[in-house]
Amino acid sequence: MIERQIHLDFHTSPDIPQVAAAFDAAAFGDYYRDLAATSVTVFARDHHGYLFFRSQAEPGAMHPTSVVPDLLEQQIAALHERGIRAPIYTTVQWDHRTALAHPEWLCRDADGRVINTQDVPAPNFYDSLCLNTPYRDYLLAHIADIIQSVGPANVDGLFFDIVNVVPCACPSCQETMAAAGLDWHDPAACRQNCAAVLAAFKDEVAALIRRQLSHATIFFNASHVGPGQEATLADYTQLEIESLPNGAWGYDNFSRVARYTRTLGLPYLGMTGKFHTYWGDFHSLKRPAALEFECFQMVSLGAGCSIGDQLLPSGALLAGTKALIAPVYRRLKALSERLPQTTAVAPIAILTAEGALTSPAGAASALTGAVRLLEQAHQQFDIVDATSDWTPYRLLVVLDVLPAESTGLAAKIKAFIAAGGKVLGCDHAAELGAFGVDYAGRSPWQRDFIQPNAVLGRQLVAEPFVMYETGAAVAAAGAEPVLETRVPYFNREGTTFTSHQHAPSSGVAGVPAAWRTGAVRHPPALHAVLRLRPGLGGKPLPRRAGAAGAGTGGRHRLARHRPSRGATRRQRRPVPARVELLDSKNRPPDLLGGPEPGAWGGHHRAAGRLLASRHRPGRRSPGRHRGGSGQLGWIGRSERRRAGWAGRRGV
Repeated sequence: MIERQIHLDFHTSPDIPQVAAAFDAAAFGDYYRDLAATSVTVFARDHHGYLFFRSQAEPGAMHPTSVVPDLLEQQIAALHERGIRAPIYTTVQWDHRTALAHPEWLCRDADGRVINTQDVPAPNFYDSLCLNTPYRDYLLAHIADIIQSVGPANVDGLFFDIVNVVPCACPSCQETMAAAGLDWHDPAACRQNCAAVLAAFKDEVAALIRRQLSHATIFFNASHVGPGQEATLADYTQLEIESLPNGAWGYDNFSRVARYTRTLGLPYLGMTGKFHTYWGDFHSLKRPAALEFECFQMVSLGAGCSIGDQLLPSGALLAGTKALIAPVYRRLKALSERLPQTTAVAPIAILTAEGALTSPAGAASALTGAVRLLEQAHQQFDIVDATSDWTPYRLLVVLDVLPAESTGLAAKIKAFIAAGGKVLGCDHAAELGAFGVDYAGRSPWQRDFIQPNAVLGRQLVAEPFVMYETGAAVAAAGAEPVLETRVPYFNREGTTFTSHQHAPSSGVAGVPAAWRTGAVRHPPALHAVLRLRPGLGGKPLPRRAGAAGAGTGGRHRLARHRPSRGATRRQRRPVPARVELLDSKNRPPDLLGGPEPGAWGGHHRAAGRLLASRHRPGRRSPGRHRGGSGQLGWIGRSERRRAGWAGRRGV
C-alpha cells in the first residue's frame, strides 16, 4: 500500500479567540476519508507551547482559548472510526511558552546569546531549548502524559519535531563538555556534544514508548535525513523526508535525500505541502500539477506520501484544500491497489560528501550535479556514504568534493575496484590516490578548456569548451589520457587581462582532462564538472546540428510543441555553458558497459504508465521527464513547466 498521509499543523497563538469553535468531529473524519488519506498526524502540543488534549499532568498548559479541551482525543476517535491512523505530533526544541518560563533552559552560544536557528525577525518561537538541561526531564514527563491522557490504545505513533544538532554552549553544556575534554568555545565541539545529547534522548524516548506501545511508530524530525541519523536508526520505526520544494528545500532536494534514505532499511515517506510557499502559509494553494509531480516522484522513488496542511484556528475545514489533494490521493489509492510490491534496482551509487555533523563547501552542489546528470541519462542509482555497503553496485561515482572525514576511503575504493567495480571521479577525487593518477595540487590556470575528440565528445563541434573553475593538477601514473585541455593565453591577474572575462584558448595543449585505466573505466576528470553543473549546466551545439540551430548561433531551435497537432513554435534556449560528453548516439557515455537483463528495474516500472498525467496509459507524452522508469518518465512538457514554476512565480 502507498501511504497517503496528511501532516496537519496546528501551531495556534493564545491571542486568537475561540480556538476550535467550528470543529465538528464527524465532519473532520469524513473530510479525511474523502481525501483517501491513510493517516493524519494530529497535534498534542505546538510550537507556541500549548496542549490540545486533557492533560492529567499539566492542565495549566492546555490552550487557554480552546473551546474544545479534548480536541486531540476527538480527532483521533473520528479518524479511527473511519480506519485512518492518527500519529500524534509534539514539539521538542521549539516551545515559546516554556522558553519564556525557563530562559535558563535555552541554547546559548559561547558569548551567552540565545541561539535562534531561523534568523528571522521577532516575534517568533524559534529560540532553541537545550536537552542537556532539566527541560529533558520535562519532555519525558510530557510524553508519558500524552500516552496516559489519550490512552495507550489510541496512540498509533509519535512524531517528534525539531530534533536538531545545535552548537549549544549553555552552562549545562559547558560542564558536560569540560568533563569530556571538549572545548565549548569551538562550535564543532559543541555540535559533537549536542549530537551525543540527542542520541541519549532518542534512546530514552524510544525505550519509554516501546515499554508501553509495541505497535506505535516513532520518528524524530530534523528536516533532513542524512548520515547524521545512522547512529540512532534503532530508535526510529520509519523516516519522513521533509522537503517542501517551494520552501527552503527546492525541487532538487527530494531525489537527493530519498536515494540515500532508501538504503537505510526503514520505511520512508516524502513530505511536501499544499502551500504556495512554506509552512504557515494560510489560505494558499500550490498548482495541482506541482502537487501531482511531487507525490508521484515520491512513489517513483519508493516512498509513501505526506502532504503538509495547517488546520485553521477555528477548526474549520477548507474545500479548496480538499479539491487540491483529493484527486492526487485518490489516484494513488487506485494505483496502490494495482501496483505490485517493488524494490529499487540500482547498479550505480554516488558517494556523498555529506558528513554526520559537517559537510565541506560545495558538497550539496556537487551532489546535485551528479544526481541531475544520472537522472537525465536515465540511470538508476542510490546515494551512499563512506560507511555504506557498496557491494550491490557496479559503478561508484566519487564527487569532486570529498567528505570532510576521508580516512580509509582510498582503501575502500581500491577494494571496490579489486572486486570488479568501476569508478568515476573528478577534480578533488584525484587526491585519494586510488585512480592511477598522482595529485599535484591545483592547476595554475584560472580557467582552461577541454578539447572534444573521437573518444569523448565526438558529437560536439571540434573546438575548445571553457571550464569555469581551476581544476586539479595531476600526473598520470599508469593511466591513459582520453581527453586533452587547451590553455589560455594568460590568467586575468595583475595588469594582464583581455575583454570582459577570461582569455581565449591559445591553442597550446595542456595536461589531459580525463584518464582511463583498466579497472577505472571512466577515471577522474580534471575539473569540478559535477559541482559546476547546477549553475552552469547546458548542452553545447552538436556537430550535426541542423539549419535551425546553425542559423541562430545555437541560441534557438525549432521544436514541435504538440507533435500530434503538427504545431511548431520557437523555443528560447540558453547560451551553452559547458560540455556534455556524448557518445555517437547523442547519449552520455556507457558507464557500465551495457545493461544486464533485469538491471534497470528501478522503482515501479509499471508506474511509468499508470502515473501518466493527462495522457493515455502506455502512451509517451510529448516530452519525457528527466528520469527513466524509476523517475516520473511520462509527465508532459507543459505540466513539467507548471510543476517547476509553481511557487516561484505569482501565478
